[in-house]
Amino acid sequence: MKSSATLELEAVTIAGGNVLSPGGGILNFGTLKLTDSTVSGNSSEFGAGGGIVNVGKTTLTNSTVSGNSAQQGGGIFTNDRSSRLILINSTLSGNTGILGGNIRGGAGKITFRVTLLDTGSDGPNCAGQSLITFESLGSNVAADDTCFPNAGTDRVVANGGLLLGPLADNGGPTETHALLAGSPAIDFVQGSCDVETDQRGLARPFDGDGDGAPICDSGAFERRLAVSGAASAATSPIKDYKRDEDDGKKDDKKETDEQRERTNRSNRDDYATEGNVLAVEQTPDAQYLLVTVGVTKNEKLIVRVACVNGKCPDIRVGDYLEADGYQNGVGDPNTYFIAEEVTVVRGNKRVK
Repeated sequence: MKSSATLELEAVTIAGGNVLSPGGGILNFGTLKLTDSTVSGNSSEFGAGGGIVNVGKTTLTNSTVSGNSAQQGGGIFTNDRSSRLILINSTLSGNTGILGGNIRGGAGKITFRVTLLDTGSDGPNCAGQSLITFESLGSNVAADDTCFPNAGTDRVVANGGLLLGPLADNGGPTETHALLAGSPAIDFVQGSCDVETDQRGLARPFDGDGDGAPICDSGAFERRLAVSGAASAATSPIKDYKRDEDDGKKDDKKETDEQRERTNRSNRDDYATEGNVLAVEQTPDAQYLLVTVGVTKNEKLIVRVACVNGKCPDIRVGDYLEADGYQNGVGDPNTYFIAEEVTVVRGNKRVK
């Protein structure tokens, strides 16, 4: 992109670029704003900036840079005295480069805010020369201290401790790295959120660690798994549907106390539930999807859907999910609605 140009990209994926020269995915000399987007799987074989080369001003917000490679700056290379690279609520992971796996700074200024940096198979997170300035505005999490020290509101967690899932379709228009249970990036941000949603378009903040206090996560992904357990199982009504023989439509009614007692006695009862899909997350063992469904305007329920032979159903944020199954152990803070059969409606079409 030319020095006089300004470009704003939102909800896009830039992937698969393979060049000999710098900038496998993006080469920016102007002003670039990248929001809710993913730059992945690009490479510069003999150059720099496998994902992005910045010689102007580049701002990444709620974006992911993953799996890119180059000799210098596997993820991003910035190199001009007046260049600026600003990272806000973004995730850099799995990028490789001998000089700076995620970022290589030749000159200019790089600013980190609420950003997560996980090293790849080669190179440290950041590598810089004397003309580069690294600036932290706080609430960042990294796998080493090459971008900022383990001090203030920043945290360094080495030896694979960031606990990120693979780059995957976790809902929304672009692929992201989910925060797995126990990740130090969950509910980490000090103060208010810088952005109102995560990369997938889901609202921030959210109580991702289940302690009752909604706090923003560091990086592009806001973990929502903790909604389920205690809150959904104990307070959200499971919808019990019956067919109306006159019009064939479903009539809603809340689960009665008698039904709850029967469920507690037998530890299993058959129900159906349905609603808009608000979030989708795969369990760490890859055996299930945990789907957050809005069963009413103000109530949510987690539906557990089984994956078969490592292949999970195609369920996305914004779909409408219909599930037949049961809820195991009402009142157990780890309980879910166990789906035995699901139907996915996307737009006006049933896709499963």
